[in-house]
Amino acid sequence: MPPSKEQVTLETFLKKYFCMFRMHVFFILLWTGLGAAALQAQGQNELLARQYFSNGEFDKAAVLYEQLSNEDPSSLYLYDRYLQCLMEQNAWDQAGKWVKKRARKYPMLWHYKVDEGYLMEKQGQKEQAALLYARLHEEARRMPGNQEEKLAAAFSRRNLFSEAIRAYEQARLKSGDPRAFGAQLADLYTQSGNRAQAIEEDLTLLEFQELDLPELKGELSAWLEENDYPVLRDALIKRLQRNPDHPDLYALLQWTYVQLRDWNGALIQAKAMDRRQRQEGYIVYQLAQLMTENGQFSQAASALEYIFRNYPNSQFYDLAKTGWLENRARQLEQDTGTQTLGWEALAADCETELRRQGYQPYNAPVTLLLSRIYLVHLHRESRGIEVLEQAVESPAYRGTEKAAMKLELADAYLASGDVWESDLLYGQVDREFPEEAIGQEARFRRARLSYFRGEFEWAQTQLEVLKGATTQLISNNAIRLSLLIQDNIGLDSNETAMGLYAQAELKLMQHRTSEAELLLDSITRLFPVHSLRDDIVFTMAQIREEQGRYAEAAALYEKVATVYSYDILADNAWYQLGMLYKDKLHKPEQAKAAFEAIIVKFPGSLFVVEARKYYRALRGDAPAEP
Repeated sequence: MPPSKEQVTLETFLKKYFCMFRMHVFFILLWTGLGAAALQAQGQNELLARQYFSNGEFDKAAVLYEQLSNEDPSSLYLYDRYLQCLMEQNAWDQAGKWVKKRARKYPMLWHYKVDEGYLMEKQGQKEQAALLYARLHEEARRMPGNQEEKLAAAFSRRNLFSEAIRAYEQARLKSGDPRAFGAQLADLYTQSGNRAQAIEEDLTLLEFQELDLPELKGELSAWLEENDYPVLRDALIKRLQRNPDHPDLYALLQWTYVQLRDWNGALIQAKAMDRRQRQEGYIVYQLAQLMTENGQFSQAASALEYIFRNYPNSQFYDLAKTGWLENRARQLEQDTGTQTLGWEALAADCETELRRQGYQPYNAPVTLLLSRIYLVHLHRESRGIEVLEQAVESPAYRGTEKAAMKLELADAYLASGDVWESDLLYGQVDREFPEEAIGQEARFRRARLSYFRGEFEWAQTQLEVLKGATTQLISNNAIRLSLLIQDNIGLDSNETAMGLYAQAELKLMQHRTSEAELLLDSITRLFPVHSLRDDIVFTMAQIREEQGRYAEAAALYEKVATVYSYDILADNAWYQLGMLYKDKLHKPEQAKAAFEAIIVKFPGSLFVVEARKYYRALRGDAPAEP
């Protein structure tokens, strides 16, 4: 049956449509291929232009960049590269024509107009450039909208800071908001070196809560120099006279005093801020912690005394009392010379506090401090042991708290010569807490006791296990003592030298210094080439430091650090030397050099973190916040 007329028509239509579709597809693929090829060629030209530019072949690069910029007029990168090529060749006329051509073609884009003046300045035509910039400012002022802001961005792009500032100030005036564009102006003032005005802009933003305090502290720390902090302080004081109830201004002023290391000024502000915010000593307590961290023990004690004198019902009362006692102890330890009267006064205050609070977990620092004063500084071993015995017997302490007191009592027994009671208490804590850190600490002290007794193999066996202790401090102590034994046993048949050295360390723990020195001297005489030489010198340095003979101690530490630089105590000696120069001899440059030696020569040392902190402080970096 022949097809109908309708079927023929439909078939013809479909054939024609299919042919047209194939033609469209063909042309799409053709143009896509051509476009891809063009893009590939453009990319290759840009790579080649970049290569010419980096090689200093600016004439060749200019040809390609001109072509590329004309093909992509929206690219400021290509425009800038071509302009720079012309400038490098001193083709100023050609550069001027290029910029003017762009300015005529894109009259609403300010950066081309600014570049006309920029080229004038590059050729030394500063007056002509200034006249042009003035015309641009006037033109932007007459135009509606935010044209001044756009003009400022164009000036900033060429580091024309004064012109950018002028444009932003005009934009601020037009907006009617005296705070407008504060962040941009602060940044421009900073870059142009006008730090005082930058500070004013930042403080305005802070005062009106358009910039939060932590963010501002971070920014100021990044760009303020040492002589800028007094400017910041004075600006804050003026603002607080106008706005005395602004908490962030007070907080920033306190922070500024800390950067200046004006601790008295910081304390005055902390007290004022604490009163205004009714914090009952919290702000002062925070500052006291920072003072302690920065070694300002006398100032910290004064701040803490203010708290418990003025806020007897504050939640910080007991903390302030404890901190006050501890900072006084640190101050006494830092001072040179005999401080017997000072220690006696501190012991009396600790006794008063202990009677007031009794034996309580939160009062443990006072208990431990009092026992240490009697055992170490006043040589009243019986009273020091009595304080700890009463603490151990008190029902207030339980679990790990009681165990910690037992360890301190065991050390006190050991210092007084009662080795057996000491061993008994170490063993109790070890058995009660075998898997906890306090139990591992007891095990270490028991291993140390075996070392004191000359039981080196048994001590070494226990120390090997403790090297994998859960806390780094116990592990490090175990490793150090294990290495000491390992490095110095077996060099003579009866281990005499090691035994004498262990006895000397025990004598030092018992505060029998002269006996310890005699033992150390005897090792040096009997075994002049023994591997304990660096350990003996290091221990003698510690003794001299304890005696307040700081110059002698420094010389001995330096000997360990340099003569025995290959041994395990070298980094320790550098650290002790740095602390001695910093705190006792007050020679910051030598202290800085000692800490730097640790950072450079012993990057894996346990002391490197602390050394870096002290090095930065001595270099003049801002103190860390608490």
